Amino acid sequence: MSFNPRRFIPQLVLLQDRTLPSVSVVQVGGTLTITGDQRANTVQVQDDGTASGLTVTVDGTGYPVSGPMTAVVINTRGGSDTVSYDLTGDYVGTTRTVTVSLGNGNDTFTADLGHGIDAASGLTLSVDGGNGKDSLSVTGSGGGTVAGTLAVQLKGGNGMDSISFGYSAAVDGSLTITADGGNGKDAITGSVAAAANSTGSVVAHELGGNGSDTLGLSVAGDGLAGLAGLDASIDGGHGKDRVSATGSVTVLNP
Repeated sequence: MSFNPRRFIPQLVLLQDRTLPSVSVVQVGGTLTITGDQRANTVQVQDDGTASGLTVTVDGTGYPVSGPMTAVVINTRGGSDTVSYDLTGDYVGTTRTVTVSLGNGNDTFTADLGHGIDAASGLTLSVDGGNGKDSLSVTGSGGGTVAGTLAVQLKGGNGMDSISFGYSAAVDGSLTITADGGNGKDAITGSVAAAANSTGSVVAHELGGNGSDTLGLSVAGDGLAGLAGLDASIDGGHGKDRVSATGSVTVLNP
């Protein structure tokens, strides 16, 4: 009788990837922090202008927010992310700082700031596109007077970025908008219109940075002559840039 044992040979079997995305929305005191993962995230924030009036949705899931928030921090990390921040009501006695870091990837940011800001209020919005071909856009018109402080900073970072802003309102307080293309062949288009009887101050700057950029800035409106202060400029930076500007805008390094 012969015996022929069967030899067991262990094998590695590949299973389906079950790695779960890690998205977090964390509230600590008056700071709300939204953190994405390495995938493409969609973050939507609506702000009704009150201290506690934030509504947050991330990738289709709503996250409750309770209590007054003075700071919102959004970090989407990797992936081609989409972030929106929209005012749905006037700021009345509210102060808030919103900081957005889009990370690596071809990201999109939009904001609609078309509501009033009373003299006791202030909103600061800072957006950094990071690496990648990003699109950053801020609009606001017909929403009431800026009697307090509104400051917007848009930074493209590395890559061929597209940045645009358009704001039209009466300004009795302070309105500051800065768009910085960073490294790469960027396109920046901006417009600010001060409505009649404006008495505040307007600052509007475009910075091309490194690269052959296309830059355009219009600062106008019936209230321009009545402003207490106006500082509007385009600085092309390094590179052969194409620049268009209204007469109220100073052009440097075209």
